[in-house]
Amino acid sequence: MTDTDTLIKNKDIAVDSGGRYIHISGDDEILQQAFFKISAKFAGFVYNRELGCELNKVDFDDENFQEKVNLIMSQALADFPTVTAKVLALRKPKFSIRLICNESVREEIINTDDYL
Repeated sequence: MTDTDTLIKNKDIAVDSGGRYIHISGDDEILQQAFFKISAKFAGFVYNRELGCELNKVDFDDENFQEKVNLIMSQALADFPTVTAKVLALRKPKFSIRLICNESVREEIINTDDYL
């Protein structure tokens, strides 16, 4: 099998209709790694203190919240030059983002309460 990673969706391992893990590779794998970097609190992962994003430093009520989050995500994704991230919608305490890598797209929801 050439697949190299298992799809994580809604904070859990994704399975197909037969209960088998869904494997991903290539751009989809890169998008998943980029999402992990964005969705983890910076320095919150004991095995890699460089993993994560400082989204907890942005006040959801700030009128420039969306622009600030886009900037923070861009900085966090410096190691992923083929990936772009953009905030799509805001609904406190959550916001949705779109990640793009070449022709692959992944949309996710981030809950700011997870960063407290």
